Amino acid sequence: MRTYPATMSEISSTFLSLALTACFLFPVVVAWRVYLRQRPKNSPPRGCRKLGIQTSSNLADEHSPQYSSAVPAHRGPNGEVVGKVKALFIYPIKSCARLEVAHGEVVKTGLEYDRQFTFAEWNAEKEGKGCWRFITQRTHPMLTQVQSELWIPDEDSPTYSASESSVRSQGVLIIRYPCSGGGFWAMMLSLFAFFGWKQPEPGTVHLPYCPTPEQIKENGYNLEELTIWKSHPTALLIASTNSLRPQRWIRNLQNTLKTSKPLALFRVAHGHARNPKGCAPSPKDLGYASVIGFADSYPLHILNLASVHALAGKQHPQAPRLSALQFRANVYFTGLEAYAEDDWKRVRVGDGEYYVTCRTTRCKLPNVNQDTGIVDEGVKALTDGVETAKNRLEMREAEPEAAMRKTRRIDAGAKLKACMGMMMVPAAENGSMKVGDEIEILATGEHFYVN
Repeated sequence: MRTYPATMSEISSTFLSLALTACFLFPVVVAWRVYLRQRPKNSPPRGCRKLGIQTSSNLADEHSPQYSSAVPAHRGPNGEVVGKVKALFIYPIKSCARLEVAHGEVVKTGLEYDRQFTFAEWNAEKEGKGCWRFITQRTHPMLTQVQSELWIPDEDSPTYSASESSVRSQGVLIIRYPCSGGGFWAMMLSLFAFFGWKQPEPGTVHLPYCPTPEQIKENGYNLEELTIWKSHPTALLIASTNSLRPQRWIRNLQNTLKTSKPLALFRVAHGHARNPKGCAPSPKDLGYASVIGFADSYPLHILNLASVHALAGKQHPQAPRLSALQFRANVYFTGLEAYAEDDWKRVRVGDGEYYVTCRTTRCKLPNVNQDTGIVDEGVKALTDGVETAKNRLEMREAEPEAAMRKTRRIDAGAKLKACMGMMMVPAAENGSMKVGDEIEILATGEHFYVN
């Protein structure tokens, strides 16, 4: 039996074997811990139900030729042709994924739950100053992949109780987004694939929809100034990579969005809503003061599906197929001729009336595919370096931007802007609308856009 001390080479060999084993096991153990921590939560927020339609989208057949004109025509009680609401959408987080509903309550800021949250980046300025500035798909198309779920209080839920935190906060916002990034996360994803584990959701987070003062204090939320275009509202800062101990989900989301700037999530703060732009009716005309959350300019955006079909016909023949979803409207309707909405001034949707304040001016955002986040940038270079008739035919500008610029510069108040769809302000502080509601035109007239 061997009793003499181990040689130096044997000790080194043993140490090397242990080190190699540890190097292999460490990422496996870490990946397993991540997997256990990041598994999707199956239990819904207590006392709540999930908001939104649970079947196929009402716009699933949007490309059907039947919607390219006023056919099928809808007629009102007096035989007049009226529009009909085809689909309704809200966007809980500005410029992020849509949430489709069959009906919705209309409040002063538009459809309830619409654009109450927004992401923002910290923009440093001279002398150590800076500001939080909102971000959109114009510069961060991956926002299309940030999904929202809304769970709202439901008294019929078996777990409902007025004392539940999810009920006291008027619901729960669940944010989900795909795992992305390189380095350590890339290695983790390789291990997940190797072991056949379900991919983690590092950005999944549950947040109070409308936190109470107690929840604001408990979670460390605070009020800060936010810049949205030319306005500077005070908003509730929910999470930030600038904090002393930033939460994992906001840091992971920063990687997913591929931004090097500090990232934050804000919520509309009670009592700090913004005013609509200059075309909105006065409080005297409305009987109340119209306000908006994080929408660009007005509470509601309505769009004619026939208008989308007409615009699609003006695109370059090799452009990607145009979807009405690229315009991110709240209300889509059918039954009227293309662009019939251009001169609306006042309409009735269901039982509620709305001022049609102005046309919706357009930027580059509709170039973004809302399902993939891919931006159509056109075809600017020859594929083989040799100019041929085929190559010249293939070269094109970004769509639908190019088609809108050529055919939809129709407003004297915004001569350089293309217009598509209309903006609306509720004529009353509270109301509702649903899919299938008739749209009756009450007044028409000229529009002149005021920024």
